[in-house]
Amino acid sequence: MRNLWLYLGFLLFPLNNIFGVFTENEAKDLRRDLQQALVEWQIPGLAVAIVENDEVSFLDGFGVREIGKPHRISEHTVFPLGAITETFLAASFASLAEQQRFGWNHPIRKYLPDFELYDPYVSRQITLADVYIHRSGLPQVPMLWYGSNYTQREVLARLRNLEPVRSFRYGYEEQNALASIAGVLLQSIVSESWGEFITSKLLRPAGMRDTHTNSKGLRFSTEYALPHLISKGQIVAVNSKAVDAVSSSMGMSSSAYDMSKWLRILLGKGTLEGLNLIPSNQLQVLFEPQLTIPHEESQFDLSHLSYFHAQGIAWKMRDYQGVKVLWREGYGEGSAAVLTFVPEKNFGFVVLSNRNISTFIESIQFALLDRLMGIENREWLSEGLDLWREVQKSEQAEAESYEGSRMAGAGASLPSDIFSGSYNHPLYGTVLISYGLAGLEISYGSDWRGVLKPWHYNTYHVDWEDTAIAAKNPYSFLTFELGKDGKVEKFNWVDKGEFIFSK
Repeated sequence: MRNLWLYLGFLLFPLNNIFGVFTENEAKDLRRDLQQALVEWQIPGLAVAIVENDEVSFLDGFGVREIGKPHRISEHTVFPLGAITETFLAASFASLAEQQRFGWNHPIRKYLPDFELYDPYVSRQITLADVYIHRSGLPQVPMLWYGSNYTQREVLARLRNLEPVRSFRYGYEEQNALASIAGVLLQSIVSESWGEFITSKLLRPAGMRDTHTNSKGLRFSTEYALPHLISKGQIVAVNSKAVDAVSSSMGMSSSAYDMSKWLRILLGKGTLEGLNLIPSNQLQVLFEPQLTIPHEESQFDLSHLSYFHAQGIAWKMRDYQGVKVLWREGYGEGSAAVLTFVPEKNFGFVVLSNRNISTFIESIQFALLDRLMGIENREWLSEGLDLWREVQKSEQAEAESYEGSRMAGAGASLPSDIFSGSYNHPLYGTVLISYGLAGLEISYGSDWRGVLKPWHYNTYHVDWEDTAIAAKNPYSFLTFELGKDGKVEKFNWVDKGEFIFSK
């Protein structure tokens, strides 16, 4: 593995550099640091764009699109954007607000009368602003849309069975499935799909030809950076799963080249090369703080550097070194991105990576902020690397703790074939347990398929077939329970939460 990363180091030379305000020497130093970072953090590839004073001052691709393959990252290589997708839809609603066809304070039910959540009061009162500020009180439910068979409308319909974990409008709780309501709401106003609307009103006029609004466009892109995950101790490329059920909150993809144009639009108060694409007064509404967020959200000690951290409409923001910084991250199954800009200083940047390491994303974000603000550089990447290594040690300790919890010599207490059948959960739907050639098997949605291996007594560990699901869910356990009649009644699925599925 070490030799492979040394080999990749020779492929990290940038492509198609563009210099503007960022000087050639500064660009050289940044290239050196990024080349070193990719080797140290074991990231196959990334792309970076920097915009200053409406000029693209830095635009580079580093590394490879797929580990072990020679295809290099360029400024046109397409990466998933994840939740950065929300910023495009929020801008579209800003345009509709200017036309008085939409209001941020209008309840969603004004546009979608059948919309329903778990709490009747929240169902009546919640607005799209609440959704984009992420103050609905609902938790994340990725299993509902990731690798499932549900359509967007089915996912939204099932959210009525999702209980909140905090009070409505009380605090921040990221919820990507609910945010996909924006696509349905937009279509109800403009009578075309949200993807068609954004393409015709924003992407095409801006010349953003590398940007796609669905997973099909991403997969058929001529330059596509594959996601990468750790599987059995090795970094492997995986095929990106379709996220069409939440495409309007997480489904867009783009390149560093195109995202530099998006930065210019944001910094240019909605304009690009004389084109008025978004009303400036409505765009400003998105950038206002709406909900404070604890500083504990950061992995770094920001004492004396930042005094407020807030969520706006689709944007996060904080003060940093005396100026207001706006940003949005987008994390996927094996990819990560961050879009950051500072209106007061008229600069911004985007970083796109084909491996999901949140510590790296936050480290490079602060490192670039310092460089562009001319601040004596704190060793953010070095600090972040130490933090990441601690995270890896913690994950290893967690793995050992799971193994240590296993009851030695305690095999399955009942014949495995009695567990076969269909089990249901009010939110997630149906899971099928069957007895096949490999033994006891589990099937849910389109991709959640695996073999149940006896752990102890009536508890089984799931060995998932799909590489991405196995990498993201290494500790899935099912514990079966019997009813008073001695028959199997339900199982408890423990995996980043507990979910009861009943027969």
